[in-house]
Amino acid sequence: NAAVPVSVTYTWKVDTIKPVISTTAFNQNLGCNPTVVPPVFTGVDNCQGEFTPSVATAGAINVSGCNWAQTWTATFTDSCDNAAAAVSITYTWRVDTVAPVISTTAASGYLGCNPTVTPPTFTGLDNCLGTFTPNVGTSGPINYYGCNWAQTWTATFTDSCDNAAAAVSITYTWRVDTVAPVISTTAASGYLGCNPTVTPPVFTGLDNCLGTFTPNVGTSGPINYYGCNWAQSWTATFTDSCENAAAPVVIIYTWKVDTIAPVISTTAASGYLGCNPTVTPPTFTGLDNCLGTFTPNVGTSGPI
Repeated sequence: NAAVPVSVTYTWKVDTIKPVISTTAFNQNLGCNPTVVPPVFTGVDNCQGEFTPSVATAGAINVSGCNWAQTWTATFTDSCDNAAAAVSITYTWRVDTVAPVISTTAASGYLGCNPTVTPPTFTGLDNCLGTFTPNVGTSGPINYYGCNWAQTWTATFTDSCDNAAAAVSITYTWRVDTVAPVISTTAASGYLGCNPTVTPPVFTGLDNCLGTFTPNVGTSGPINYYGCNWAQSWTATFTDSCENAAAPVVIIYTWKVDTIAPVISTTAASGYLGCNPTVTPPTFTGLDNCLGTFTPNVGTSGPI
């Protein structure tokens, strides 16, 4: 009797080649506020053919400030325990939608006359960058009217994510004036005669910045300085807004107030002197309210 044949068949795989993982992605910075799309990995094995690698990631990590990063690592081990070389891709990016802020302790305003103009100082604070120095632009001093000047400084800044700070502007105005005003008058000091109608002198002014002006005129009023003699002084002054003082101009009028007639007196009396007298001319004296005593003018046509 013949035994029943028994067959045994072994199968096995011969594979010592590692699978290969590939990607068209590369490590890169994605810029600001991107939509992060994970990289795609593909794999090929000498035995299995194409395969899908296992991809692991710890998720997005805040590296510092507004900076983020995420790493994806693709791995694969075939059925013969041949492990592919792991492939990692790391993306970095910045998350920033907040505008920087520019500040200054300066305030727009008038600096007065002939100042030393010191540009305002600006500071900046950004949620990502921290402190920064803004960009400051100015067109320089502008003579906008007469002696009046102005200058504007504008501070700007745009961060690396194109968030622009609100511009901050400071404008200083001032006056440049070192020239004294000039006071003039057509009047002249002098004697006005007797019992005049005293009309105050008229003063005019001219300033390099202000143009024409009306001077300040002061007087202490008429002064009886001796007997019937009077005087009055007018002084014109002016100081412009930059403390440039005009040279004072003084006009002094003098005059006499006298409406009382002088009085002539004599102790002589008209009359008959008799025969063959020695004729002595009479003596006359005078008294005036202003002049006091005086010698009258005596006229005669001689003996007749």
